[in-house]
Amino acid sequence: VSPAYTEQALRKFPKANIIYGDRTQMYPQPFYRLFAGKIWKVLVWLFTGIYADTQCPFKILRLEKIFFASLVIDGFAYDVELLHKALKQDYTIQPMKVNYINDEDSKVTIRKTVEMFSDLLRINMCQ
Repeated sequence: VSPAYTEQALRKFPKANIIYGDRTQMYPQPFYRLFAGKIWKVLVWLFTGIYADTQCPFKILRLEKIFFASLVIDGFAYDVELLHKALKQDYTIQPMKVNYINDEDSKVTIRKTVEMFSDLLRINMCQ
């Protein structure tokens, strides 16, 4: 995701507490990545009610330090917890379309998948 989106996002959403990227892929992804991404999105929705591109690396956060101190997840589901708690606390959250080029070296292992699911359960239980 290009850093040029930062200035554009700040102009477009001057009062938003959180601006997060909603990716548009520039090049086709392998089927397994698309499928895994859709499954993750549905699981996040089932456990938290959030249907968003939580894993996009583009985020602008305008939150107090105390908010971050309340977060407990430090893995892949960190973004999910952040958005979930922000919604519960009535922060203003805005998605923004961004172009994204897939990182071929990015891999999610079976172990990471189990950790991600475990984190979703923790977020759901801590509501």
